Amino acid sequence: MDNVIFKNMMLFKPDVIGKYDIPIIKPLNEDILFEEAVCVNYYNTVKHKENKLLHFYIDDYAFERFWINPTRYLDKISSFKYVLSPDFSLYTDMPKALSIYNHYRKHYLGAYWQSCGVKVIPTISWGDEDSYEYCFDGEPVNSILSVSTLGSIKIKEYRKKFIEGFNEMIKRLNPHTIILCGHLPSGIIYNGKIIPFKNFQLKNKVDIRNERSFTEL
Repeated sequence: MDNVIFKNMMLFKPDVIGKYDIPIIKPLNEDILFEEAVCVNYYNTVKHKENKLLHFYIDDYAFERFWINPTRYLDKISSFKYVLSPDFSLYTDMPKALSIYNHYRKHYLGAYWQSCGVKVIPTISWGDEDSYEYCFDGEPVNSILSVSTLGSIKIKEYRKKFIEGFNEMIKRLNPHTIILCGHLPSGIIYNGKIIPFKNFQLKNKVDIRNERSFTEL
């Protein structure tokens, strides 16, 4: 067995669900409010973490270390008001086994952080329609979720898959609030609250002027 997986199994035994024993992330239900969304690249240097949200919308290699050694960074991320679960990639051309593994890792860390008192918001991602078999396992229903459109909507084929997956997420999970990194494409029907932020920059002022203010037409 992979030494990292074995070590993590000894560290924390989560409640699991589904065919692939995906760890369960519990719902967070409160009026969400934060000053900035901070990329994990800056988690160690940003000030006033208690008012900020930490996100992992960046290349996987940049946060692989959180999986390799979950306890090492716990104190630092615990200082943030909210933490998104890590966005390990589910590419459509990725072998299914690796995609399931990435979904498992995202949920293992999210559930572990929750068990340590961190306010975790699930990051939802999907590949093609086949990924629906597992990619929503372990996610809370009627709760706050986060989604990114980065790299998912500029190409017509990718945009179609994103819209299909987004609508499937709404049907299965029925979130009342979505923290959005990027822009929503047209063709999506969602009547809940959207809190958008734009990109990876250190300073990402939250804009809740209008939940459709960043919708791409």
